[in-house]
Amino acid sequence: MKICLCFQDIKDAINCVGGVHALIPLLERGCQAKQSFYVSGFLTLVRNFVRCHQINCEQLMRGGGVYIVGGLMQNLDPSLVRAESVLLLSLYFE
Repeated sequence: MKICLCFQDIKDAINCVGGVHALIPLLERGCQAKQSFYVSGFLTLVRNFVRCHQINCEQLMRGGGVYIVGGLMQNLDPSLVRAESVLLLSLYFE
């Protein structure tokens, strides 16, 4: 039996693999790899997934995703946080 799911947007498809929270391990990997582009890339990715998508935004807020990201950001080596990442954080919480 084949099941075919069609989504109009990748923002909807992420819910099939755990929602926006499935993206959080990407930031953990960036912390371990000590590479700044992981941090800014992660923030851009999450921002794009929650932007103009009420379900993903609610999932992130209800599931404690904001607190998890905040905790991981606090534990980052300061050399990994570039000006771009700080700007993305401000846009993230708009």
